[in-house]
Amino acid sequence: MAERGAPRTQYERTYVLLPPSAGAAWVEAVVEATWDEHRYTIGGSADDAGIGDLDVRRVFAVNPSRWQGDLRAFFEEHYPGIQYVPLEATTPDELRQKLSDDPPPLPGVRVGFNDPGNQGAGQWLAANAPRSFLCVPVFLGNHAQAFDFSAVAAAGVQVIVNLRYGWSVDCGGQGTLPTPGQEAEFVQACIQTIRQSVGIWGWTVGNEYNNRREWPNGVGLAPEYVADVYNAIWGTVPARIAPGAVDPFNVSLCDVQEYWRRLWSSIHGADFVDLHGYIRYPDASQCWSEARFIDEPLTWQYLNFFGCCETLLERLPEKYRQLPAVVSEFNHLWQDDGQHGWVNDARAGDVVRAAHQRLKEWNAAGQDNPVIGLAIYRWRGDDWAVDGNASVLNAIKEVASV
Repeated sequence: MAERGAPRTQYERTYVLLPPSAGAAWVEAVVEATWDEHRYTIGGSADDAGIGDLDVRRVFAVNPSRWQGDLRAFFEEHYPGIQYVPLEATTPDELRQKLSDDPPPLPGVRVGFNDPGNQGAGQWLAANAPRSFLCVPVFLGNHAQAFDFSAVAAAGVQVIVNLRYGWSVDCGGQGTLPTPGQEAEFVQACIQTIRQSVGIWGWTVGNEYNNRREWPNGVGLAPEYVADVYNAIWGTVPARIAPGAVDPFNVSLCDVQEYWRRLWSSIHGADFVDLHGYIRYPDASQCWSEARFIDEPLTWQYLNFFGCCETLLERLPEKYRQLPAVVSEFNHLWQDDGQHGWVNDARAGDVVRAAHQRLKEWNAAGQDNPVIGLAIYRWRGDDWAVDGNASVLNAIKEVASV
């Protein structure tokens, strides 16, 4: 007599594991996408997904950050040997689309621009570079706005809006978040803005909080305060959301790795990871540089992209190690003579191509946090403006078609 619970015969089982909050519309999306072709198992029990003496056990974990604890670690501990595939989807329709492919495709790296104030980069991308990426920082103060990126999104541009209280103080602004104790109106402005906007793939809140140029009235922004502001927005809106990026090199308040750890350990959840990364000079090979800082406290940190982002991803709490990531700012910091801004020659395009290739290699290696978007800093507005830089624009057209 066969052992109780043993399979009658070996077969491959693929289990679509829905999070506790998923309703009937999510189940219907799975059925519509997979039933006729695959007959996947559908359920909401992680134990049910993992159990069984089968040679192939595959779990498509939908929105795993919505579970308490680290879902990947749960399977590794209790049901080792499972093929674990995280799937992020904001709506049942998005899940239906992702499950239409078997297996889900390796994430591509969309490339586009960082465009503060929405000064036209989205329209350029829609016309010239389908399947691209756009990050738009906006400055709310305490006043909600409504954004409509539906036309840009319909053309294939993936849009993230970065919500900030104001510009950095060295540019005459009020800082990225309000002074602690005065954040309630800003939080409500963020919530209302998200609720009344359309065509936006995801949202981030705040920018480089660990850099003193972003501090309101010179008041340091502790990571726990940043998390409190973010947590007041998280879970109140039906949207994909994440904390804004930190400065990967700044130690104004404390070592950036400590700041990062405290911030991500204090938030209640996230749907993706936002990063900033740079190279020092217009040298494409620096995207693979192994050089690190030689002085404390940054001897652990790489000088250049993408290493300076890898170190932060490695320091995420395990719960967030499966989330997709975006790089919402990338550029070379200086020209040959130490001046700010992109060079206006062939090397600029080579840098864009190299950064894209570097991220493709990261994804192909099967890293936990695949990078799905790269925003070139920036479209217009300061010394790094690329509107009119033919080398950069031609490179964007080229890599966006890959």
